[in-house]
Amino acid sequence: MAGALTFFLPCGFTQAMQLYALSLGNPWLSALALGLFVLGTLPALLGIGIFFTSIKGSVRVWATLGAGAIALALSIQTAQNGLLLLSAWPTWGETTTAIQTEETQTIRMKVTPYGSYDPDVFTVKKNIPVVWEIDRADRVGCADSLILSAFDIFMPLQKGVNTITFTPDRTGTFTFSCSMGMVRGTLIVED
Repeated sequence: MAGALTFFLPCGFTQAMQLYALSLGNPWLSALALGLFVLGTLPALLGIGIFFTSIKGSVRVWATLGAGAIALALSIQTAQNGLLLLSAWPTWGETTTAIQTEETQTIRMKVTPYGSYDPDVFTVKKNIPVVWEIDRADRVGCADSLILSAFDIFMPLQKGVNTITFTPDRTGTFTFSCSMGMVRGTLIVED
């Protein structure tokens, strides 16, 4: 039961554990994994609870308001990341146009050691095959995968240069991101 309650925590780390538990394909192993996760996080959560019950007066009011503001901000960010993964949230940045040859168009992007995309906005042409070269650094966190759901691209990125080839068959502005939706960019497809 305690493992099931972690479902309500809006945290990428918790959601990753939930996906891991689901991927095990065994309800007993899944329950064990989430139960151990609960036991591992219990000291920190108890510490926070004890802290808030031990403070008194106006400090408690301000601490509670501060915690509420942080929770609200994190909730908004979580909702934004969810909308981003559904390609329903815009991203902005300086546009990089694809390098075109007679048969293809190439875009090059780096995933930095800090887990960001550089550049993060690309413009390509519709119905011309795209060769997307992604140079992934070491130790990048959730940016070690790339999702461009509008074109059914879900790719784990290995250290070094990774190549994705696809043909955009419709125009529009499409969001790509890491698996958690926290690192993101935009692909603009024009006629």
